[in-house]
Amino acid sequence: MIHIAGAAALLIWAVRLVRTGVERGFAAPMRIWLRHSAKNRLLAAGTGLGAAVLLQSATAVAVLVSNFISKGGVVTATGLAILLGADVGSALVTQLLMVRQPILIPLLLIVGVVVFLRGEGSNTRQIGRILIGLALIFVSLDMIRSATEPMISNPGTQAIMAYLGRDLLTAFLIGAVFAWGVHSSVAAVLLFVTLAGQSILPSPAAAAMILGANLGGGFIAFVLTYSAPLASRRMVMANLLLRGGGAVLVVLVIAEMPELLTQLGATPARQSINLHLAFNVALAIVALPFVGPITTAFSFFMAEKTGP
Repeated sequence: MIHIAGAAALLIWAVRLVRTGVERGFAAPMRIWLRHSAKNRLLAAGTGLGAAVLLQSATAVAVLVSNFISKGGVVTATGLAILLGADVGSALVTQLLMVRQPILIPLLLIVGVVVFLRGEGSNTRQIGRILIGLALIFVSLDMIRSATEPMISNPGTQAIMAYLGRDLLTAFLIGAVFAWGVHSSVAAVLLFVTLAGQSILPSPAAAAMILGANLGGGFIAFVLTYSAPLASRRMVMANLLLRGGGAVLVVLVIAEMPELLTQLGATPARQSINLHLAFNVALAIVALPFVGPITTAFSFFMAEKTGP
């Protein structure tokens, strides 16, 4: 358990290390990029996707867009389109980070350390930081795999995980709370997928926990923007309800028809991570045409308070 906790801690820190490097080195051009995405919904969603891939966090994109909305640079409907794209980008990041190529770890570490130590400009050093962070993500995932191997045949572990496979609501809530606790849905999803790949988590439980991480990820942005202007909070609340409500519906469907997961891949890990991407892509496709009416409805329910 200590080894697993240490590996999870390294994973959380490595994800944050990459995000810090991107924010410090490329925040200014990214802000310009996001501001110029207001021309249409598809461009806005694509911009949000790209920003989330770079930052490895849909939450960071939500905070950036919230600042733009509060200053009048982006309207609420466009901001919601950006967040829907950012959710897809965050899911895409987990797909990329689950690629197992052992040679990547030493290469990323060597190049990252050399670039960081030899880099003359601040941006160059941040590139080194990003590469080191990516290497540490792969290291942490390998550590999790090694640390969980003895648990596969443990009767206690099998009993607990079998229970989660039957009680998807509990698994869903655990996923949501964990993602909120570590403040990173990407780190949470990577951990759950790795456990599923080790045959520790049953496929339905892993799917429920990953869907819960989507709710937890949306709640992180809600809390971080709680004191923001009302227009920004409308955007974040709309995204939270769409993402969280959609996740609840999918969990209910999986509880009734768990065999649907077999359509998403041959292994529990592949099924879980493909579900994460398919869920966010489907949510974006369904919601993007209606971002205007959705934000209008939230303007009605979250109206500005008027004085007496």
